Amino acid sequence: MKKRIIALLFGGLIIVSMFAGCGKEKPKDEPSGTGIVITPTESETPQNDVPEEIISGEPVVHTEYGDLVYHEQWLGFMKTEQKKEGETLTVSFLGEAEGENYYLFDVIIGTSEEAFVGEITDGSGNKREVYAKFYDLEQYTEIASEDFDRLCAMQEDLNNVINNLK
Repeated sequence: MKKRIIALLFGGLIIVSMFAGCGKEKPKDEPSGTGIVITPTESETPQNDVPEEIISGEPVVHTEYGDLVYHEQWLGFMKTEQKKEGETLTVSFLGEAEGENYYLFDVIIGTSEEAFVGEITDGSGNKREVYAKFYDLEQYTEIASEDFDRLCAMQEDLNNVINNLK
């Protein structure tokens, strides 16, 4: 019960902070070129442009620890990247804007210092804790307003990923 209350409070905090950060107009006098362009390393899996499967209209990201589901409207804009260190798996969700990919949030399965958001169960019935990390989108000042708003909306989709943890 305590974990649910913490997860609900964290979810509420996420929603409030996203509205506060993404509702502002971007400063126009800051220098451009602060976006992060992704270059996978050998320890990372390639980015997935299309999920392996769509279940009930929702795209699914398969991991060895269970499936992560995000909203179908982001097909073609959302990419994922998986990186495993020991028994901890990090799934990074990236949004495409103006031909570049930007980190939105990470879902961490295993152990982490980030915020606890729930549990996931693999095919063998083993449960693992799930944590989330947000990236500050305000740093992407060079992105056009429409694309920036889409990135904010895609970042809010972490709630859908959390709600579909099984």
